[in-house]
Amino acid sequence: MDKPKEGYEIPSAPERPEEFAPGLDKELQEMADALTEFKTKLTKNGSAMNGKENSFE
Repeated sequence: MDKPKEGYEIPSAPERPEEFAPGLDKELQEMADALTEFKTKLTKNGSAMNGKENSFE
C-alpha cells in the first residue's frame, strides 16, 4: 500500500460514568458535608480559643 486509507471508523468505547462525572458519590458527599458542618461549628465556638483564630485552608 503506497498511501494509508483516507479514514476509518473509530469504534465507540463503553460509557464510563465514574470518569469525569460531576459531583461526589453519596458517601463522599456525606463526609464532605459533615466536615463543613464541623468546621463551621469549630470556627464559631473556638475562634476565641487562646486568643487565636482557627485557620482552615
